[in-house]
Amino acid sequence: MLFPKINVINNPVKLFFILAFIFLPLLTKGHPENKLSTTDNYFNESPEIYYSFPVSESEILQELFHIISIDKISPDSVYAYANSREFELFLEYEIPYTLLQRPGIVDFDLNMKTWEELKSRDLTESWDFYPTYEAYVSLMYSFEQDFPEMVEIINIGQTVMGRDLLFARISPETGKKRAVPQFMYTSTMHGDETAGFILSLRLIHYLLTNYGEDEAITSLMDNVDIWICPNENPDGTYTNNNSTVTGATRGNANGIDLNRNYPNPVNNPWQPQQPETTAMINFADTINFIMSANMHGGIELVNFPFDSWVSSANTHADHDWWEFVMYEYVDTVHAHSTPGYMTGMGDGVTHGGDWYVIYGSRQDYFNYYRSCREFTLELSNQKLLAPHLLPAHWEYNYRSLLNYIRQSTFGVHGTVYDNETGEALLAEISIPGYDSDNSEVFTSLPHGNYNRPLLTGSYNMLFSAGGFDPVAINGVQAVNHERTWLNVAMGEDVSGEVLTVSISLDGEGEAHPFEGEQLFNLGANLFLSAAPAEGWIFGEWVINDVSYSEDNLVYPLTEDTEVLAVFTEHETVSEIAVIPGEMHFGEGVIGQVHTKNLRILNTGDADLTIFAISLDGDDAFFMDDPASRSTMLIPPGDEESVTFFFQPEAEQEYTADILIESNDPEKPIIEIPVSGSGVHETAIIALSADTMDFGNVHINESMEQELTVANHGNLSLTIEAVDLDETLPFTINGITFPITLEPGQSQDLLVTFSPLVSGIKSGIAVFQSNAGNDPEYSFYLKGNGIDPTSIHEISTQPVSLEVFPNPIKHNTSVVLNMLQTESVKLLLFDMQGRLRMVLHDGKLPAGEHTFELSAIYDRLEHGVYVLSAQTAVSRQSLRMIK
Repeated sequence: MLFPKINVINNPVKLFFILAFIFLPLLTKGHPENKLSTTDNYFNESPEIYYSFPVSESEILQELFHIISIDKISPDSVYAYANSREFELFLEYEIPYTLLQRPGIVDFDLNMKTWEELKSRDLTESWDFYPTYEAYVSLMYSFEQDFPEMVEIINIGQTVMGRDLLFARISPETGKKRAVPQFMYTSTMHGDETAGFILSLRLIHYLLTNYGEDEAITSLMDNVDIWICPNENPDGTYTNNNSTVTGATRGNANGIDLNRNYPNPVNNPWQPQQPETTAMINFADTINFIMSANMHGGIELVNFPFDSWVSSANTHADHDWWEFVMYEYVDTVHAHSTPGYMTGMGDGVTHGGDWYVIYGSRQDYFNYYRSCREFTLELSNQKLLAPHLLPAHWEYNYRSLLNYIRQSTFGVHGTVYDNETGEALLAEISIPGYDSDNSEVFTSLPHGNYNRPLLTGSYNMLFSAGGFDPVAINGVQAVNHERTWLNVAMGEDVSGEVLTVSISLDGEGEAHPFEGEQLFNLGANLFLSAAPAEGWIFGEWVINDVSYSEDNLVYPLTEDTEVLAVFTEHETVSEIAVIPGEMHFGEGVIGQVHTKNLRILNTGDADLTIFAISLDGDDAFFMDDPASRSTMLIPPGDEESVTFFFQPEAEQEYTADILIESNDPEKPIIEIPVSGSGVHETAIIALSADTMDFGNVHINESMEQELTVANHGNLSLTIEAVDLDETLPFTINGITFPITLEPGQSQDLLVTFSPLVSGIKSGIAVFQSNAGNDPEYSFYLKGNGIDPTSIHEISTQPVSLEVFPNPIKHNTSVVLNMLQTESVKLLLFDMQGRLRMVLHDGKLPAGEHTFELSAIYDRLEHGVYVLSAQTAVSRQSLRMIK
């Protein structure tokens, strides 16, 4: 919806006579074959025209609202855009009109910047430019590259011309769905209204560069996920080419006004739904946005819902809240702008339909169909704003833009959950007798959180979820610029009476429910869980002066409750482990050098430092000198390998000890026994490697690696078989056992990894032979199966999942492999995103952990489920089928 400042070409009188002469045939309804003949060239150059016509009778004007894109209504004239089809229909009304220069055609310098030019600019202050399309895309992705922990760029689809529709999701926990309000800003769905385009880009930069520096910005980002799409119609903005915004059009490449293209509760759009509209609708289906705004230009005001009705016919249930928030926006602007700015429609605030009624606006779609509070922000009288004016418009508006985001954190907030299991519920939160036209809100999964903006007052709220009796809680107090936390348990033995729960922390960590004062309904089970910060461990819960040692605790609420989570400081430590624990060389041919490798692993949560490795015993055992002299640093979860040698000189037994000095506080020195015997004749088995890591392999695909087995002895070596667990996804091919290798002979084997499910899998292959050095030689195998269809892309993960068998049965096991000790949640969701089961929530040591599904198998319906392992820094998910 736009209200532009009209640009009439030079001398209006002269223009009138020129246009009247050129377009006279268009005014003659009796000659339809001539209607568009003189405008064909114009539509070849642009998908739309801009023109004015006298104000018609109300009924005719209402009909025209359905045909063309009304831009502005003044006392004497209507200003509109039309594509060729729309203009042909308009001509049927025989209304005189005047063609005008499109607002997107400007004669001033647009200060267009390429990406190469932008890379060298200081963006802290200098935002007096327009980027080329390529520079815009590069700038968006540079935010992600420069601030990977705070922003991710998401492409939600393509335009008619294949340009990208990009969102920046700004959150201090990227890649994680947080239980916070989801907020959205978009701009320039009318391609020639560009002030918001630059202000949105600058807002992204401002938020990212001020996080951790500005307390208010840090708090805002900690409490809201902010989604910003700077340009919702890049085809309209870059109509001529990617290098300039001059000639920008209101509509998309098909000449269709996207702000008349959304489903509408009164009259649906008559134009086909455009790709840009479809992409936004599909995207909004995946995010439960609580508040949003879309930025326009052509007038200076804020326009709140509804567009489809005048206020005397219908208003939003939160009409009074809307007026409060809109005047907060405009009053703040007036305090920081020049006189006269943002005074459209008198004081800069209007109800949409009171300005003029339109159908198919995005504002009404989000409010009516998505239960989201969205308004339309008109930033400048001039649509395609001159670049030198952009910094001033930022100064006028940025505080208000931040204030509006902050409004999403006020009102009534909380979670809704199953009182028996603690599972989050998909629930509707309504205010009977107050809500109308889908103003109710809903919880978001997987957390079950909801957010309801409200004006100061007392409200009777109703919580409804499938399979549960509704819970009515009366007298819920909302206060302007404050947040009321109300958590509701649903199930038997709960009521609508509320209790106060105050949760505080002693030490460093997180508690669920979170720290602070909250309301719960009487009879609710309080599902408490604690997650210590790094370097801390959970100590106890203290509830109403009674101590509880469980870090996960279910506590029934019968009265107002004081909860304290106690954490104690824990110093991270290194922990050494060695494989093998004893090194036996077995029989070695006298005079020959035989080798074995020792694996040194760090199974702790701090760096392991190896100060010295030495040998104490018979001289027949030795090692490389550098290994005995140099310090070795092994990070948590990593390992190093050291080679030892055995060269017997006589037919006798030899012994020694390997001594390893490290910073493991429990085992500063460990001793590893070493033994071997010298013989004149024996078969000696040797492999080209002790371990084989296949890395990442897609499930249902295979990877092969070559392994060479050799006889380093002086007698025949007979390998009877290779023992390998048949349930493992590893096979050894290329030969049939038994095989015999003569002295010095070798044989190449193909080892194959063929994962059927995702997750890290490891095993040991044991070579059974007559080798004197090791008749049961162990060979270690490892690989990571990746599901390319997994909900989350998997890379090298600190945790991995495997389910076998899958489709799941009574005997199905979930194997969780931890590379390091940390807190992890193992959660089961159905395909609707509902949390069905918490298999584990707490700290686990490094290593493999197995969870049986037999106890919950019968409770699961047939279908597809998502198993998710979540830590503070990662998430891995895979699908299970029953």
